[in-house]
Amino acid sequence: MDENLRKQLDQDLYDAQAEFTDLIQQCFDNGVKGNFTPDAIFRGVYPLSTSYFETYFTKTYQSLQNEADDDQLLIAAETADSYAHKMIIIIMETVTNRCLKIGIGQSVITALENELLDIRHHIMNSHILGLPDTERRHRGKRQQTTIVNAVRENRTALEMAAYTLLTSIDARIKEIRDSGSNIGAFEEIPQLMDLRKAILRFLKVLDENVSGKQIEIETFSLKGAAIRWLDKNNDTIFTTTFKTIIATTLAGVFSVLGAHGDVAVLTAGTAALGKDLVDVIHGAATFLIGKKDDEHPPS
Repeated sequence: MDENLRKQLDQDLYDAQAEFTDLIQQCFDNGVKGNFTPDAIFRGVYPLSTSYFETYFTKTYQSLQNEADDDQLLIAAETADSYAHKMIIIIMETVTNRCLKIGIGQSVITALENELLDIRHHIMNSHILGLPDTERRHRGKRQQTTIVNAVRENRTALEMAAYTLLTSIDARIKEIRDSGSNIGAFEEIPQLMDLRKAILRFLKVLDENVSGKQIEIETFSLKGAAIRWLDKNNDTIFTTTFKTIIATTLAGVFSVLGAHGDVAVLTAGTAALGKDLVDVIHGAATFLIGKKDDEHPPS
């Protein structure tokens, strides 16, 4: 990406953060001054947050699309998605602290986060489906066919891996919340929730009647969520059993799908990259059943 364009995107995100923070603060201040109940205040916060995010994401993608050539539209979508992920984190950090202070429960806050993730997926889904034929050719018919065939030929193994991931993600989130970890550790939770959503959508395309196009879309979505989590946790993957299980299982999944190159860069030294997916899942099950959470896996 052009360096000037990246700087502009960073500045736009910074400006959006400042603007959104100001809007939310006004919403809370007006609610408190008006003696509104916490639920009533949140009913104002919820649509403000979702509409602001949708506008930001759409504008970001459109600006990137306008700058991109026909053979760069997929890159534009991926870049916009990465900034959308950053904006979700900003929104949730801005909203969560203020909500908790006035007694709004965590489950209600989580519902907002899930809605933001759904909006993000819907926008990405629409943009990828809307890519012109020239861009889909640029992505490579051979690569598309390889991914679709890999999914269809390995449904059972991929389904096993998906459920291993879901179980491990849930366990990792519980581990963070139960441990009373510092704020840095809690920042992993939105990334895990993002990954969990992508896995659930990916499970749906394992059905025999799903089109190849939909398989590509959900594989792309899963890949993006996986790389965002791996990128943020690469230095600490081996510090807990559940993080190791998540990373090695993801590595196995993308090795099977023929997309292991991106993951390999982020999980250098992970022994599972050279193994079959079944071995990865078997190893993950051994960790899950036979190891304590605080033990390090063998090298």
